[in-house]
Amino acid sequence: MQTKLQADFSAGNVADLVQQPSGAKAVAFAKTGEVLALDDYIAKDGGKLGFPQDWQDEAVKAWQLDGKTYGAQLQMTCHQLYYNKKLLDAAGISTPPATWDEFLAAAKQLTKGGVSGFAINQDASYAWPWLISNGVTTYDKAANDFLTPHDAAAETFQFLQDLLHKHKVSPVPVSSNDPSGPRNLLVAGRAAMIITGPWDIKPIRTAGKDVELALGMPLKRKELATSLAGAGVMIPKRSKNADLAWDLMKRLNALETELKLTKEAGQTMPRKTWADSPEIKNDPTMSKVAEALAVAKNWYGELGATGKANQIDDAFKTLFQSTVLSNQPVEPALQKFREAAKQAVGG
Repeated sequence: MQTKLQADFSAGNVADLVQQPSGAKAVAFAKTGEVLALDDYIAKDGGKLGFPQDWQDEAVKAWQLDGKTYGAQLQMTCHQLYYNKKLLDAAGISTPPATWDEFLAAAKQLTKGGVSGFAINQDASYAWPWLISNGVTTYDKAANDFLTPHDAAAETFQFLQDLLHKHKVSPVPVSSNDPSGPRNLLVAGRAAMIITGPWDIKPIRTAGKDVELALGMPLKRKELATSLAGAGVMIPKRSKNADLAWDLMKRLNALETELKLTKEAGQTMPRKTWADSPEIKNDPTMSKVAEALAVAKNWYGELGATGKANQIDDAFKTLFQSTVLSNQPVEPALQKFREAAKQAVGG
């Protein structure tokens, strides 16, 4: 998608409104002058929409560069604990784990009889919530350094590696582009816990008739925090219908529309009033997602402004696969990642 967009921008063949998988991707194009700043629109009638004051703060900051706003979060998701309550109840675990230590203890207790206590995702982005909860920052611009503090980053990757290869509470996933493996294991009753997001709620409920799905909060190490995810929209600077694109953005982001999308498709949203609405508060699943969204953080941080998020993502994927999936020593892999990341941003 990003390659196609770059080609479109270079050719001057732009859409009027573009969806992006994260604010970092939009900010990268804003840095090269390809995206329209929305500040004039926001000043004119953003208040009627409730933007940006009604959006979760992290969801707003993710789309900003140098004090200007270049897009709006359309849906907001995050990673947290999903589990089969029947399996935890049968094991005598009355409340879901809240910390890494509690999680490991529960995963060990649940791993028996062909059932894994946990199923890790082969997608490298699923490492983000673990790093964030351990206080790890993706990119320190002032120091031109990555995954800091170094000791916390190493501890995180070692913990994830040990889940698979030392404690054996999770099967080792096959490397692929399909992130649905852990969900399928949960549905099949072969995994008791997974870390995922609301995109998996409807598929689990549809396919897992015997699964009593329940959600816990993000797992805490140094802090109660997790990774922000979810798509948003931006207006290319050369859009021929920018006013209409802004009008469509407002309609897509209306609270009434958001609540209908939640009811129909299980999508979760960035508005504070969405989280506070009776429809969400009275839903035990959606209310737990809303609670977790309040502690979600933008994984990319200052990285988006470098325009090199795609290159860093590729290097991070290699880091995750070599350490967590392939059981290679953590410290050398982290050093190799940092060297590749610094080279990508020109440091």
